[in-house]
Amino acid sequence: MTNNQRIYNTLFSFINSIIDQRITTIKSLCLLMTGIFLSHSIHLSEIADELPISGKSDSLVQRIRRFLKNKKIDDKAVYNPIDRGIIQSASAGGRIRLIVDVTPVHGNLKIFSISIAYRRRAVPLVWKVIDKAGTTDAATQIELLEHLIPLIPKGVEVVIIGDGEFRSTGLIGWLYTKGWHYRIRVAKDTYMRDEYGEWIQLQDLNLSPGETIFLQGVFLTKEDPKGPVNLAITWKKGEDGPWYIVTDQPANWGTLTDYKVRMWIEEMHGDLKGHGLHIDQTHLRDTSRISRLFLALSILYVWLMHTGSWVIKRGWRDQVDRNHRRDISIFHIGYRWLLRQLAQALPLHIGLILYFWTHPPKLTGS
Repeated sequence: MTNNQRIYNTLFSFINSIIDQRITTIKSLCLLMTGIFLSHSIHLSEIADELPISGKSDSLVQRIRRFLKNKKIDDKAVYNPIDRGIIQSASAGGRIRLIVDVTPVHGNLKIFSISIAYRRRAVPLVWKVIDKAGTTDAATQIELLEHLIPLIPKGVEVVIIGDGEFRSTGLIGWLYTKGWHYRIRVAKDTYMRDEYGEWIQLQDLNLSPGETIFLQGVFLTKEDPKGPVNLAITWKKGEDGPWYIVTDQPANWGTLTDYKVRMWIEEMHGDLKGHGLHIDQTHLRDTSRISRLFLALSILYVWLMHTGSWVIKRGWRDQVDRNHRRDISIFHIGYRWLLRQLAQALPLHIGLILYFWTHPPKLTGS
């Protein structure tokens, strides 16, 4: 059996068992994932060259294109069982950290995503492709967050982590109504009401490099005051200026530790772009088509992250990474492991859960 047939069969057998969609949809999705995995490309012609089905190149490209154009495919419904498994596993610890972020594709096209923090990476849970200049609005941000509400078990602490794009009072007010916590960076020119009732800009606090302060019970935004909220402000040596992190919980060193997790999503973007899956090289322009492409990439990404974690958990990391110096990420460990299994004609491991805790939900297979 050829390698592309092995990958396709593994994906189809497993995904068909957990995702309730039409067989034709699942087949096309698994073909697309197979082509991306083997071609290391996002270009449809190169993906088509790796498909385990017969046909002229143009016909195979058209098959992929029909899947991407199919407006009847609901990305969220397809991905929902995977979301549920990841969130269930993460929630076993009683607390999850969700990173909100926007990454450019090309031109004005960008992907707004909500991802879950995982082992110095982030894994996408829900996304929306947007074609417009400027920042996303609170309504769009809230729309995606609302999708996750029924997936998160009651009693689990939720912490939202984001940069200045997500500092709107509308979003912060919505988070308050849901009982979700936040660590959101605000701009240096944001106004704060001090203990004397005077409004000053945060930059006027005049921190020095290496200095950190915590402020409790302040109000922000002069035009539409919100509060009381708390601020963790730090100026790390070597940085151009301070971080101003607003939170609804007491501001302390833990606030800064949580916010640093936002950097993990940059590693995910690297994996999904130049370091592995190349979403930024797509020639697609339609937002819905890019979203369905991102669906295939996200499932593939979860598979590779799961496999890398699974390899490490079993003590086999040194088979694909240096023993004396750890050079490669969980994502690339997973990729290399599967390529080695293909090269040695060994069974392919597959799973779509992440090992946050010792007893994740059963969503794996070999």
